[in-house]
Amino acid sequence: MISKSVLKWINNQRKKHLLIIKKKDLFNLDNWIFNKKEIYHKSKKFFKIVGLKIQSNFYKKKKLGPAYNCSK
Repeated sequence: MISKSVLKWINNQRKKHLLIIKKKDLFNLDNWIFNKKEIYHKSKKFFKIVGLKIQSNFYKKKKLGPAYNCSK
């Protein structure tokens, strides 16, 4: 599912440029690295997707264990 803001951007670009858009299997993308914790481009010039597990006491007002270090 593509968000409304992405569709709006694509439609605006279609008005200005010739676009050819194709869905591709993620495993068939060149130079993208997939491992258990992240997805990123080999050049490191693009975005990076990192899996996170977040714990919160938002609904239950009790203490959690030691804070998770997100700097790694």
